[in-house]
Amino acid sequence: MAKITPILWKGKKNKKGEHPIYLRLEAGDKRQYFSLRIYIRPSHWNPSLTANKKVRASHRRADAFNTEIRSAIKTAEDEIDRLRGLKETITPALLKASLLPSANSRFDFILYGERYADELHQLGKISTSRRYYSNLRMLRLYAGDTLLFDRLTLQFLRDYRTYQVGMLGNKESTVASTFRAIKALVNRAIKEGLIRRDDNPFINFPVPNPKSSKAKLSLAEIEAIVTLDLDEDSPIWHTRNYFLFSFYCAGVRFRDVCLLTNGNVRGGRLQYSMSKTGTPKNIVLVPAAQKIVDTYSVTDQEHDELLFPLLKSYDISDADKLHRSVASRSAIVNRLLKDIAKEAKITPDVSFHMSRHSWADYARREGWDVYKISKALGHKDLKATENYLRGFDTESIDEEMGKLFGGDP
Repeated sequence: MAKITPILWKGKKNKKGEHPIYLRLEAGDKRQYFSLRIYIRPSHWNPSLTANKKVRASHRRADAFNTEIRSAIKTAEDEIDRLRGLKETITPALLKASLLPSANSRFDFILYGERYADELHQLGKISTSRRYYSNLRMLRLYAGDTLLFDRLTLQFLRDYRTYQVGMLGNKESTVASTFRAIKALVNRAIKEGLIRRDDNPFINFPVPNPKSSKAKLSLAEIEAIVTLDLDEDSPIWHTRNYFLFSFYCAGVRFRDVCLLTNGNVRGGRLQYSMSKTGTPKNIVLVPAAQKIVDTYSVTDQEHDELLFPLLKSYDISDADKLHRSVASRSAIVNRLLKDIAKEAKITPDVSFHMSRHSWADYARREGWDVYKISKALGHKDLKATENYLRGFDTESIDEEMGKLFGGDP
């Protein structure tokens, strides 16, 4: 008699102390095992064979994991029924083969994506994890609770784009972000052998790539911020310091400014690993940046003490709390930057990330080549930098046209 049993494999464990869940496939006097690629701690596993749920409700992904377990069991049971109908011998090998992905892979693409988002979350990549969760929630609303991969066709992608633009009224940038996330998951599944390259629905579906102009400040506008008369030690005064420090240091991202420590500043240089990409950044502190550092740095500070008081009094004891704290401070800082813009009588739509855009545009205008700008920004490849600078092209062309023909373009 054939039997399928989900088990927690106690003999294997990953670095997080989690064990894999397998299906034990038994037929006659033989057995084989099939990995469901789900990892949980033993405390989250219900070993009762009569229990409807194998992963305890205390696990935050219990429903999704149990759905995947039941789906795999049903696939194997359907294969048992099929073999019995054909009067063929049922073997564990045949049951296992029914669970392996085929050319028209039957695995649940949304569940696969959620598991990857879980992995990112556990690795502390909270922002990226949340972007995947958000895009997958949107996909689930359109496709239903289950999206087997054989539904993810070229026509499905076209229909989904029409739905996003026509029904939801999403902007092209939102649509592009959604499809980039889906494409990244498809490519990941291909690398893991879950999908054949020939079954990639993106082969004939170009991901939208809307052209956008990146907001930035001119050097005159930066100078207007520098010369503002602000009360020392006031929230708006600190905010100006953070923004200008980022600008003078080739566009340090806000999260990284929050997390810089006393040890990241040594020998007149700023040295740290960028939290978004893990890329090391090592850049000289120009006098204006050093002056800001001197305002906050105290000689008896601990090596790992935060350089700026941005997260002072915030609970950053784990990755989720840190993410919420940085988001909270970002909202406050961006609000104060609007006040700074009003005081300086410049464009009102100033945000912290504009320090990065403004530096990149300034370096480009000063004749830096793409390679140097890429290194200073900490991009992993030149393509990213080229895309980054493309948003500044329209204004540059307007200026060149003015030079050619005189007057304002």
